[in-house]
Amino acid sequence: MVIKPHVAFPGTSVASGGALYKTNAGAWREVNVQAKDEYGNKKTQGGDTVAVNVIHVNYPHHCQRTDSSSDQCVRCGLRDPGCNLFDLVEGEKKPLNLVVNVTDPGTGIYKILYSATVSGQYKFHIRMMKYDVDELADIGAKTIAGP
Repeated sequence: MVIKPHVAFPGTSVASGGALYKTNAGAWREVNVQAKDEYGNKKTQGGDTVAVNVIHVNYPHHCQRTDSSSDQCVRCGLRDPGCNLFDLVEGEKKPLNLVVNVTDPGTGIYKILYSATVSGQYKFHIRMMKYDVDELADIGAKTIAGP
């Protein structure tokens, strides 16, 4: 008999990599997320929903700008995930979010690539779909030292 892992569970899945703790300006860095089931068994197949926000912790001083030369902040939209994470409502300044790319190579390990250009500290919010309630749940938040 072969027993395979159950569906991915955010509470036991793990993020790893030096890029969770430190980076340099302009460098593309990688973080890995190993999906595990609720019993801690490593998943060996992909297909899970993984969402990531990397947000500057010095909000509202470092907000999302309309462009790189502007002093104007972008405002939160209705149900904006970069704002909802902080309980910000429509019209408030949007936090500075990094561009993040999540890939699923189909192995149960998800690859997250990001690059920071504004110095300071950032907070990683990595969430995975929780199968029993059909919503995203944190696998854990980490604060990293930026460039």
